[in-house]
Amino acid sequence: MPKPPMNDTITLLVPTVDDEGQTIKDKHGRPITERKSTDARVQYTAKVTRNNEATANDSFLVIDLPPETEIEDDYTIEWTNRFGKVIKGPVEGIEEVLNYGGTIVYFRKVYMNKTPAQN
Repeated sequence: MPKPPMNDTITLLVPTVDDEGQTIKDKHGRPITERKSTDARVQYTAKVTRNNEATANDSFLVIDLPPETEIEDDYTIEWTNRFGKVIKGPVEGIEEVLNYGGTIVYFRKVYMNKTPAQN
């Protein structure tokens, strides 16, 4: 399976850690982050769930990253969409796309939840 074309660029906000593995925070208690840019493919995905009572719409971003990109659950992703709006959010899930033998990682799928506000 070839990797998808990665025509977007995202910025990973990686929390810095000290020698003991603890996240370094500023005076306001927010983690100090290091910015890393990488190529990606970003796409909006919507999922509609229907039952007897109501219909729920869930929308989220699916981000495909190259296999050499290091990513973890506590990272934050920043992306400028095609309309110039900056979208920023935490990593909600990571998935690896492997070959059938499980020995080669083709690319990583990262999920970022951007559900619209319910009124």
